[in-house]
Parts: sequence; structure tokens; C-alpha cells
Amino acid sequence: MDAIKRQRLESAGWRVGDAADFLELSAEEIAFIEMKLSLIKRLKQLRITQNLSQESLAKKIKSSQSRVAKIEAGDPSVSLDLMVRTMLALGATREDVALAITSSNVIISSKKNMSKTTQTSQFQQALEAVEVLSLEDRAMLLDILQNRLRQQRRNELLKEVAEVRQEYAEGNVKFGSVADFMAELDD
Repeated sequence: MDAIKRQRLESAGWRVGDAADFLELSAEEIAFIEMKLSLIKRLKQLRITQNLSQESLAKKIKSSQSRVAKIEAGDPSVSLDLMVRTMLALGATREDVALAITSSNVIISSKKNMSKTTQTSQFQQALEAVEVLSLEDRAMLLDILQNRLRQQRRNELLKEVAEVRQEYAEGNVKFGSVADFMAELDD
């Protein structure tokens, strides 16, 4: 939602949020939901890459096709235990299950603590990928990242300067000292 629309809704007395806000979910509940969704996504990927139908998978885990459909749909009656056992039946390792749990590509909440959790798992994946590189490749990667970061900072500064110049040209910005600013606030 764009900022103008959000501001109009809030000024009209509406509260803008996401599903987690609406349902008043705690950070733990959001993390649990994300784990289940990640497991479901990975489980379905495994089934599809093995060219298994839901019915074939059901036979493999000694269950029914409707139960497999419920697993893939995230039905609340499906336990984490069943999801994990099904992934293992599809040939997943403990590491695959752990990776599915820790790597969430599903964004459920814009709450600060959940975005940090998602960033942490992505950061951990990046670190693990870098650790397999040779020292020479790590040094080269570090150099590339530092150069890109410097360029990104330059671009952000240039953008900010352009915005300030535009605001000044439109007469929306006043220049003055801190004392001038304080005097204007007192008026």
C-alpha cells in the first residue's frame, strides 16, 4: 500500500496492519507459522521433483491422498511430526529438514522482530555459502562487496541531494542556522 493511501486511511480512523496484527499473533506464533509454511513448501517441492502424485506419496507414508492434500494445504490438523516424517520418507536428510525450518521465504509479518528472524536465516545461509570458498575467493568476494556498498552509498547520497535540490527549487526547504530554526519553532 502506498504511503498516501495509508495516511488517508489512518487519518480517517482506520488502523492499517497485516494479518499478524489483525490476528494479534505473538512473535512465537508467527515463527511457528513460518516454520510450518517453509516445511510445506519444501515437502511439496520434494514430491514434485520426484514426480510423485499425492496418491503415490500417500502410499509411501501409509496414509491417504486427502491427508497429503491437507499437509500441502497447511491444514491445522496436520502436525509438524507428520510433516517431518513425510519429508524424511521423501528422502530428505535431517539437514534438509533443518534448512527448510530455518529458511523462510514466506513473509507473514512486517513486525520488526520477524523481519530480523528472516534476515538472520538468509544471513546464515549466505555465511555458509561463503565458508566453502577458498581464502582467495573470500578476499575477492569481500572486495566486490565493499565496492558495491560504496557505490550504493554514493547513489543514495546523490539521490538525497537531488531530492533536497528539488525541494529547494519548489520553495519547500528553508536554509538557516539552528538558532533560526529554534526561533521559528517558538513562533
